[in-house]
Amino acid sequence: MGATYAVFNANKILEKGSYGLRCINCDTAQIQLTDRFHIASNTKAVTALLAAKLVEEKKINWNTKFFDVLPDLKSQCLPNYWNITLQDLLCHRAHIQPYLILDSANAIYNLTGDNITAQRKEFCVQVLNQPPAYSDTSVYVYSNAGVVLAAAMLEKVSGKTWEQMVKDYLNTGLAIPFQMGFPNEHNLHQPYGHSLRNGTIIAFNPGSFKIAPVIRPAGGLNIDLPDYVHFIQLFMKGYNGKNNFITSANYKYMLTAMPAYSFGWMRKTIDGKDICYHYGNSGIFCSCVEYDLKDNLAAIVLVNYSDENAVNEIESITHKLIMQQLQKRVL
Repeated sequence: MGATYAVFNANKILEKGSYGLRCINCDTAQIQLTDRFHIASNTKAVTALLAAKLVEEKKINWNTKFFDVLPDLKSQCLPNYWNITLQDLLCHRAHIQPYLILDSANAIYNLTGDNITAQRKEFCVQVLNQPPAYSDTSVYVYSNAGVVLAAAMLEKVSGKTWEQMVKDYLNTGLAIPFQMGFPNEHNLHQPYGHSLRNGTIIAFNPGSFKIAPVIRPAGGLNIDLPDYVHFIQLFMKGYNGKNNFITSANYKYMLTAMPAYSFGWMRKTIDGKDICYHYGNSGIFCSCVEYDLKDNLAAIVLVNYSDENAVNEIESITHKLIMQQLQKRVL
């Protein structure tokens, strides 16, 4: 297994590195900085950014209700959800059931639609007939399904699939080449995902572990380190007052509008500083990004391995990378 990492500000990479193997038992090639990694739930910030773009294009707004966009589904769903909004869904305030299982084909959701948009609408009805998920101890209830519902809203108002929006707005418009699925599904010389099975680390061959296409907006993208840095720098420049893909005001809103979780970013306070971060875990890849708003520093760690401890470990490493860079400033 292997990893890539970077520490950077809004304008340049300050430190970067790579180590390990693309595949532990099928390819002895070393990981390169330009190798692609699956980012799993860090895809949520991508979906939120697409939503912000459509808000600025006045095709939708943060407070648009789900059933104002998809009224034909209302009679098929529980009244508990009739007032949920785009913001509720992207910030996990709609009390949607989590749907945390990603490693499956669409068959697990019993979807029969002949295209991805139809399947997502079916999925919406399925989800919105589940009883609400409530938590007395959390500000939000994290839900992959909620982000998919938000994507269904975006598909309706844009007339494009979520996949096409990624291609048009990000791949073409910003030259940030996000890709669907796992890296080795597109190129056998890209990193394989790994996990621990019966005490042995194994590599997963292409097609042996899949993210259900319907749930891609919540966790289905891969990218290489330099391009992912570029993506995060959009938020950093925006937070510091520079318009780019969207306005600075909307970047600031996305990063800080809600406590604990805001539009694809978790939030915490460390030593009095506001930290935005998020991690992804597809079951065979892990990723983490952390953005220190006050010190204008961010770090990314991408790993082609997952186990029950991996997320906590890379989250700790990501924070340490920023702290080490701050110490260098002092010295």
